[in-house]
Amino acid sequence: MTAPADHFPAHLAHAALNAAGIGAFIVDRTGHIRACNEAVLAMSGYTAGALIGMRESMLIGQTGKLAYGGSEPVLNTMAGEKLRVLVATETSAIDGEPVSVVTVRDITTRLQVEESLRDLGQRMRLMIESARDAVITIDVSSHIVDWNSAATEMFGWSRDEAIGSELTELIVPTQHRVSHHNGLKRFLAHGVHGILNASIETTALTRDGSEFDIELSVWPVKSGDEYTFTSFIRNITDRKAAQRAMALSETRYRLVVENANDGIIVTQDGFIRFANPRAYELTGRDAETVRLTPFIEMIHPDDRARVYGNYLRRMQGEDVENFYTFRVVNTAGELLWLQISSVAIDWEGRVATLNFLADVTEQIELKERLTQSLAQREAILETSAAGIMFIQQGQLRWVNPALEQTMLGHPKGALIGKPGEVLFASHAEWRRFVDDAVTVLKKQRVFDIERQLKRADGELRWFQITGRPLDVEDLPAGTIWNVIDIADRRLAEEEIRRALQRERELSDMKTRFVAMTSHEFRTPLAAILSSVELLEDYGERMPESERRDLLTLIKSSSIRLTKMQEQVQLIGRADSDKLEFRPELLSVAEFCADVVREIQPDAATRSIETEVPADIGERALDAKLMRHVLTNLLSNAIKYSAANRSVSLSVTSSTDSIIFTISDRGIGISEDDVPHLFETFYRGKNASPIAGTGLGLAIVRQCVDQHGGRIEVESHLGHGTKVTVTIPTLLI
Repeated sequence: MTAPADHFPAHLAHAALNAAGIGAFIVDRTGHIRACNEAVLAMSGYTAGALIGMRESMLIGQTGKLAYGGSEPVLNTMAGEKLRVLVATETSAIDGEPVSVVTVRDITTRLQVEESLRDLGQRMRLMIESARDAVITIDVSSHIVDWNSAATEMFGWSRDEAIGSELTELIVPTQHRVSHHNGLKRFLAHGVHGILNASIETTALTRDGSEFDIELSVWPVKSGDEYTFTSFIRNITDRKAAQRAMALSETRYRLVVENANDGIIVTQDGFIRFANPRAYELTGRDAETVRLTPFIEMIHPDDRARVYGNYLRRMQGEDVENFYTFRVVNTAGELLWLQISSVAIDWEGRVATLNFLADVTEQIELKERLTQSLAQREAILETSAAGIMFIQQGQLRWVNPALEQTMLGHPKGALIGKPGEVLFASHAEWRRFVDDAVTVLKKQRVFDIERQLKRADGELRWFQITGRPLDVEDLPAGTIWNVIDIADRRLAEEEIRRALQRERELSDMKTRFVAMTSHEFRTPLAAILSSVELLEDYGERMPESERRDLLTLIKSSSIRLTKMQEQVQLIGRADSDKLEFRPELLSVAEFCADVVREIQPDAATRSIETEVPADIGERALDAKLMRHVLTNLLSNAIKYSAANRSVSLSVTSSTDSIIFTISDRGIGISEDDVPHLFETFYRGKNASPIAGTGLGLAIVRQCVDQHGGRIEVESHLGHGTKVTVTIPTLLI
């Protein structure tokens, strides 16, 4: 029998429900399941035998409160899961018995997708609202349709005030408004992008009319036939300020380089890439000539192999001498001796060498004159001032007048027959001389030594003593001795040693200066640059506290560079006797309080304890110089003390002096370092891990000397340091 055209066959309906994944089951009037299709079995995981006869309430339950009220139906699976479903119930009858036909559809996946989309939308909105950058969306007429919290904070307009307002009237400076409208028209008419899809730097206005620097990115979004334009705006005022600060620091550093007394050059690929004015002066060439001339051609031919060899090995990263002298010939044909100190550096992305050149021509010529003078003096001594004596079995058998009278101051013949011991300071010295002479003469036939001999007046004087035996096989037969007065030569050698020591000290000072400038100046500059790069690249994602930390680092690094420059200038003025001393009446208690307030922010977790009598009165002091003294000593006490350790400043006085004592419980100073503490650029061996220039204590010494005062240091490694400064002054 054929089913009516408007009646869907039951077997096809059953198949369609299974194919669509729609579960169907029949519930009798007692609430028990009497029949079900395969889709219900697939959803629930039950077998037909387990499901038939089950109460409907065990299969279909309610869970969760819906946002709009009521509860949500779920299907309880055999595995204990709860599937979120849509349930539809129709009443019917089978064989006259009322039944309910229930259909269920699993909507778990659909609901999860919908919830994910809602969560995504909420997250996107939260991201825009919590973004550090202002996010503003406008329509084609330039009216604002979206405005996040960062925009409110940046420009001062609330979201309610901004929505619907024209963008140009709120935040676009007058000089940019025409360009804004014309660019919008060009894009809508011709699709010309202009500034779209790119980042530019420009300015914007706050609510109070203040204009500030921003970075702007604009992105067009098309929805149907309409466009909206979303702008991402970043406040770059701090970045611009940092750039200006860095430019200022570079200017100051360049001033130091350009006014240095030493030549400073950078060499790369065999040519000079940079030179300061002093370097041009040393070469006698102008900048263009220097730039086009291989540097090796400016060096004396005899020194080229050494200089160029060192240059190549340094460029290849090998160990090489960093400090030596060589000759150059300037355009006038003059020969100059230069002392060079070099380090490898990065220059425009490639390896190069930084070289410091000092003119040491005068020192070299002085050394040569001293050497020549010494040779001439020795020749004169050997030819005209030689003494001669003959010793046999320890007795002086013969002594010439030059030795006996002129050199040793004895009357003629007074030494003849006397034991040789009378010429020496003691019997022990005589025995040491004899033992050494016998040992050498048996092997070499010649014994040559420099010893002190005793004159008639008891004076000990240096002589060169050279002996030859009459018979090497029979030393008791006697030995002839040539004696030359070398006291003057020894004095000259001592002068040369002192001159060389002074030269080494100067070399060490320059080496320490090179190390200080290449590290201490580079470190804050690198800190400024890295901080600016971090702010540029990650500023919008950084917490505010980290941004403030970076800005504080930029500021402190700039201040550190300025202080180092001031310290170098102060040392320069002191060394050239241009350090001014201007004492004036000064309230000691107020002055100390001002210094402590100034230094306290740098102390971090360390406290500064002061003990200054309020009635100490006024003293005649140079405030500027004494500020250098106390600031440097307190800064050192703080810097070399552990966190949470206190340092102290105490002041005592008498009618003719005032005593400042600065104490800490820091790392201390070794006994070997204490005598050198006040030398320029000197730093203690245990201070190297801590940043410093080695100038502070040298400045302290100069300032105290100007007052006619003295400094005493008492320190023990690991237990701290006490510095006592005594300044002579009158009580006012």
